[in-house]
Amino acid sequence: MLKHYLTTAFRNLFRDKIFTVINIMGLSIGMAVFLLISLWVGYEKSFDTFHEKSDRIYKLMVDMTTPNKPVTIWSNTPAPIGPVLESKIPEVEKVIRTSSNRGTKFIFEEEQIYETCIYADSMFFEYFTFQLRYGNPEQVLNQRDAMVISEKLAKKYFKDKNPVGQTMEIKEWFTEETRNVVISGVFENPPANSTLHFDMVMPFETFLFYTPNNMHWGNYNHASYVVLRPNTNVSDVNIKLKNFIKENRPDRESTAELFLYPLKEIHLKSDFSKGKKASGAIVLIRLFTIVSYFILIIACINYINLSTANITRRYKEVGIKKIIGAGKGMLAWQFMMESFLLNFAAIIVAF
Repeated sequence: MLKHYLTTAFRNLFRDKIFTVINIMGLSIGMAVFLLISLWVGYEKSFDTFHEKSDRIYKLMVDMTTPNKPVTIWSNTPAPIGPVLESKIPEVEKVIRTSSNRGTKFIFEEEQIYETCIYADSMFFEYFTFQLRYGNPEQVLNQRDAMVISEKLAKKYFKDKNPVGQTMEIKEWFTEETRNVVISGVFENPPANSTLHFDMVMPFETFLFYTPNNMHWGNYNHASYVVLRPNTNVSDVNIKLKNFIKENRPDRESTAELFLYPLKEIHLKSDFSKGKKASGAIVLIRLFTIVSYFILIIACINYINLSTANITRRYKEVGIKKIIGAGKGMLAWQFMMESFLLNFAAIIVAF
């Protein structure tokens, strides 16, 4: 029986080629747009989710809003805040400080090339899942003159050789002098869905050694990522954090209020209103999601309308089949089979 339904359905579809092509193209275009938007939405929502501890990593934000000025949220914090935070708030497992992404000059085989670099605390690769090709995550940033480079740089300068142990001469943006560093590890290139992008990582303590003025509580020049212990209530930690800078900087009156912001939401929800999520790329995500469903619904409605209009041309066929004994069930199965084949073809074309 199934073979009969399939054979009849194929004959009817091929007999009315224009109707079949219009229906398949209408459905497939609607499905293709829906799939493309869904893929894009999925990609946008995947930012920073590849970190194994992403559920416990938060960025430390500063609310500098005062009654006389609009909402002002800073994403950078003072460098001394990390060690103090770890010692005073038991729910905090680790604070990872990073510098902003800056260009650093490589002096390699008499060539001078700029590459992007950040400075990060020694446990950076243990808490952020940037896989290491060479080196130990717990040790690669332990030495003052250590440097971890990306796969891209390793291939660029050393081809297919293991560069660990090689010495390179660099010139950093905060000094006029050059210095030698030793490559201690190689990490996989950061994925496209990462909010952190860099070609090199060097120890944060090295940066502070050469720029001691950054240890002042008034210099908001560095990002701080807080790793909370498992099963920690974020709201409780935020209460303890709120006046942390005011309590630890008695030399000057400060309006700064701290709060934690989930790492996975930084890409989509980058605008704030008094320390709360407000808007950002998430607005576009929601808009395009609604649009994708509308397009799919319109394609389906168009298909239903065309099918309904076409049925009037098949009254004679239906009448003859009823005369020779076809029941409602058999007719329904035949039309269902034709609909299934049309939709299946549209899905293939859409993909």
